Amino acid sequence: MTRTSPAYPPRATEARFVRATEGARGHTHVQVTGEHFVARAVPLLARLGRQRLVAIVVRADGQGFTGIAEHAPRDGDRLAIGYANGPLTPTDIVYRAHPDPRPVA
Repeated sequence: MTRTSPAYPPRATEARFVRATEGARGHTHVQVTGEHFVARAVPLLARLGRQRLVAIVVRADGQGFTGIAEHAPRDGDRLAIGYANGPLTPTDIVYRAHPDPRPVA
């Protein structure tokens, strides 16, 4: 069994949300890092709140993926991931419209 087999479900550990500017009409690029993401015939799906991410591309090293939210996410929208032949599983990643400022040392 390899680390990319279905016995190792994908796991998202962090995400970065980048709001597009010119001509994107509210699109948000979502960059997710984690482990066990596999590009395969059954595609990876992701949802942020109630909207599905589009244009999902899995990293070649299996350590994450990128996708696009076509509409601005809402504060509190949770990321869910899975493959098209199974359920989407909620992750611990939640979009925050105004993230807490990081402490300055």
